Amino acid sequence: IYRSTNGGFGWHTVYSNDDPAAFLNYVTLFDDLNGYAMGDPVNSEWTLLRTTDGGDTWEAAASLAQNGSEAGWNNAMWWADNQNGWFGTNNGRVYRTTDGGSTWDFAATSFTNSLAVSFADPLNGLAGGEATDESVDGGASWSQTAAQIAGTVFGSAAVNLPANRWYLVSGG
Repeated sequence: IYRSTNGGFGWHTVYSNDDPAAFLNYVTLFDDLNGYAMGDPVNSEWTLLRTTDGGDTWEAAASLAQNGSEAGWNNAMWWADNQNGWFGTNNGRVYRTTDGGSTWDFAATSFTNSLAVSFADPLNGLAGGEATDESVDGGASWSQTAAQIAGTVFGSAAVNLPANRWYLVSGG
């Protein structure tokens, strides 16, 4: 993980994993101090990292076992706030946390590759891949949306407006 303190004019390494199998997919900060990063499994465990000092240092956040040859995707993690987060895999699963990433559970989607995951709020979300699924219970369960788009969904963003649920999905 690289960090800049001058608007991107210079970068310095704040985290690296010496294992050649390591591959980070996602990093975010919730506020000036707290953030989370996720990477593909190494030695059958997902790489889940947390910072509490603005990204100066990163430490293991949780222990989560890999399921088979499961891997993550670059666009497939989303946080609604600093407690509720989700990430998709190539194994038809979306993992979720409701305690800031200390523990995780999962639910299956209707398709294999959960390439994109986004939530409008802690309950209402969208997962995309070979199809598009929605969750209305915080990711505890997923079902196909009534309207499907052509192609594979590679990215998504969800916005919840008063009286309406709006989704923006990009695909190939």
